[in-house]
Amino acid sequence: MVRSNASMLSNEDAGIEPLSKSSSHEQNVYRVSLIQDAQSPLNARSQLNYLYLEKNTRNPSHLSLRDQEKCLIDELLNAFMGMEGNYLHLQDASNLTDSQRIVSPPSFSICPGFDLGLKDVVSETLEMGSYYLSIVTFIESRSQFEYGYINHALCAALRRFMSDYLVLLMQCEHRSQVDPGFSLQTLRLYILPTSRSMRLVYFILRDLVLSTEHDQQEDDMGLDNIDDLLEKLNQGNDISQIMHSSISKKKVCKGGRVLTYLTDALTNYAGDPIARNILTFLLRESSSPYMRFLNSWIHEGKIDDPYEEFMIKSHKSLSSERLDDDYTDEYWEKRYVVREDQVPTQLSQLKDKVLLAGKYLNVVNECKQASGENACQTFTVSPEEKKYEWPDSFEDENFTQNIMDAYVYANESLLLLLQSSQSLYSHLHALKHYFFLDQSDFFSTFLDTAQQELRKPVKLISATKLQSQLDLSLRQPGTITAVDPFKEYLTLELNQTSLIDWLMHIVSISGLEDSALVQSEKGIMDHLTNRMDSGSDQKSQSFSSKGAMEKEIDGFEAMQFGYKVPFPLSLILSRKAIIRYQLLFRFFLMVKRVEMQLENSWLHHSKKPTWKNKSPFPRIEQWKKKAWFLRTRMLTLVQKIRYYSMNEVIETHWPVFMKSIEHARTVDNLMQEHVDFLDTCLKECMLTNSKLLKVNAKLLGTCGMFASYTSSFTRSLQLAETGEETYDDVRMDKMEEILKRYEENFVHHLRVLMDACNFYASTETAALLNLVMRLST
Repeated sequence: MVRSNASMLSNEDAGIEPLSKSSSHEQNVYRVSLIQDAQSPLNARSQLNYLYLEKNTRNPSHLSLRDQEKCLIDELLNAFMGMEGNYLHLQDASNLTDSQRIVSPPSFSICPGFDLGLKDVVSETLEMGSYYLSIVTFIESRSQFEYGYINHALCAALRRFMSDYLVLLMQCEHRSQVDPGFSLQTLRLYILPTSRSMRLVYFILRDLVLSTEHDQQEDDMGLDNIDDLLEKLNQGNDISQIMHSSISKKKVCKGGRVLTYLTDALTNYAGDPIARNILTFLLRESSSPYMRFLNSWIHEGKIDDPYEEFMIKSHKSLSSERLDDDYTDEYWEKRYVVREDQVPTQLSQLKDKVLLAGKYLNVVNECKQASGENACQTFTVSPEEKKYEWPDSFEDENFTQNIMDAYVYANESLLLLLQSSQSLYSHLHALKHYFFLDQSDFFSTFLDTAQQELRKPVKLISATKLQSQLDLSLRQPGTITAVDPFKEYLTLELNQTSLIDWLMHIVSISGLEDSALVQSEKGIMDHLTNRMDSGSDQKSQSFSSKGAMEKEIDGFEAMQFGYKVPFPLSLILSRKAIIRYQLLFRFFLMVKRVEMQLENSWLHHSKKPTWKNKSPFPRIEQWKKKAWFLRTRMLTLVQKIRYYSMNEVIETHWPVFMKSIEHARTVDNLMQEHVDFLDTCLKECMLTNSKLLKVNAKLLGTCGMFASYTSSFTRSLQLAETGEETYDDVRMDKMEEILKRYEENFVHHLRVLMDACNFYASTETAALLNLVMRLST
């Protein structure tokens, strides 16, 4: 850049004399000798004050043209270093802040009395002194410690640039002293390329200061500041001290924001070769500390960021030890987060992988520390396999490959940890046993012992008593769960809202009724579980409408299982994943309860003489046959729904799911396969579509009400037979009307369910055709 201008000066001007021509073999060798009684270049100028207290305003008009030119050359060399002289005066900038001096640096003015031609030449080059002052002010202000490593590296690069600039001035100084013919035009030609470079650097720094000041005004009350305040409060700091330090703390542009601006400027100046070279140099030097942060994070999981410049922020107040008591994935979501304003443009597409690479390494290190193993393992390969060094700049050809390799390594390390020491597959099989009622002999025992308690309204149920009964059922000798080591993670919870009301409210709020065919399944389920997650923390109060809150539900509708696993298994079996399991479990429990009610109705009909003995009245006998037939149809329907949900949905997708996670190469793939499996089961079990939810709820509700009405039917039969030869016609008419109403409702809802399944089998999932085929037979 600037050094190229120094080559314009001849060797003779620099005091270098060639050897005599007699030594032909040494024609290209020079002898260097010191100039006698010579002073160091710029030595006299270093003694000048930055601002004269009393400015000399002598009139130069009495000087000759040559003397005026020599005087102006001397004055210009002063001005190029930001110092005023006798005839070039500097604007007073004592009242300006550093930012104002950078954006609008003080300008030089020339005294009147000089030749107009000389004055025009000086005016064209005089602005370079203002550029110098702006750049020097930027270097001095941004070199303070609070501006961070990135600004320090940028200032170091600018100092290298300015050292080349001073070398040029030194050579011009020397040339003006040894060459009598050195003129203003010669000086102008020498500094012209450098003047353009100085102007470009000034524009870059000026725009950087202006853009960051604008961003700071918008970010004064950003979420990051609020999170910082909350974190300091959690650490036990006094609120008054926190607010005082936050107000007094100077907001500065640093870290990734500086690199983002330099990258954007490089794009804007892409058509200018000189500007591109300058910006490439500044960006390469400035990004070196950031690359150290990046390599330390993705390869070691460490953050050494005292000035908060890196894109990853660590909340030290959060600890994985709290997860044993507070089962949430808050640690995983908030322990390490991305500072969006500190993400350089080069990492905008890779920020998620950068975040997860360091997160996974931290999880592995924490688990190794807990087990007493060496947790200081970093991403290293053998010398034979190592193809490149860790890059130290964004323009390195291995920049992206370095991040991807570290991401894959961290994924594979955590995946191996989960599969081996954390027994992930065994936990998944345990979830299948408990939530999908697979080999659920313990659950039948639990329902028998807790049936009396579960029939109560949810507000009157003792959760502690139910938990004790569940523990006894799990530990009963002879059951499969008695030897299961994972039964300790199973808990019992009571939800204040029924499954159908909860799902219907969420689906209606999210607008899926009108756009279910447009939205993707993943988006639906993410929204669903997010609403469910927040609702479970608020005990479902915000989800229930006024009518739903007034409706009393019993223990069968409110009961759900929980599964608390230690960290890092909670990454896979997170709260959102467990909510999906709970939705499926509550649906299976709802179907099983209706099936149990219909089976109890069959037992009641088989034992009671009123039903078992043949009536002498054909009308009553015909009514009993219709009631038996309707009960049988309802029981068959419920059993078909249960068989379809458990055998054709769960059992069909489970082997595929287990095979897919066994071949998963990364934790992300495993998480995605897990969520996809649960979402598919929810969708094929008709829990994500509002119309299917409504008709399914009405159909099962009709069956449950009919089963509950069995004892009333028995009393009505006993009252209808008034004697051996007569019966109550009015009561029989009423009984036939009630039975007909049940039958019509059942047939209507069944037909609507089959039509809806046929429609959504062609638009959403073809698995519903299996249910349609079973219901039609």
